[in-house]
Amino acid sequence: MIREDLTETEFKEAIIGHWENQFEVSGKKNVETLDISRKGTAKVVISKGGIKDEYSGNYLVNLLRPYEKGTVTLAELIIKINDESLVLSNLNFGFHNAFGVDEGYFLRIDDEPYGVMKRKN
Repeated sequence: MIREDLTETEFKEAIIGHWENQFEVSGKKNVETLDISRKGTAKVVISKGGIKDEYSGNYLVNLLRPYEKGTVTLAELIIKINDESLVLSNLNFGFHNAFGVDEGYFLRIDDEPYGVMKRKN
């Protein structure tokens, strides 16, 4: 079950799947789609101003603060691309004020490139 305060193991399991962005931050880089596999690979499409870039590689997840019951879990997803890394930071599960609570939790990426992701598989 997805909730805001996940352990590291729960968070790593919860992000597996195909995600699509539901909200665009104008003038900024946005994650359009994010695919995270159980095999340790990820693919992300990032867009800004109509220009799309696709990145893929092995990934790892780091919690940005220790797990604490009742506190939102914050993490970063690091995708290794050749000798470089793409970091999606301040990932968390939560509501978004552009949507009603009946929409449920989104996988939020609260640093650029931004994303308000909904699982589509």
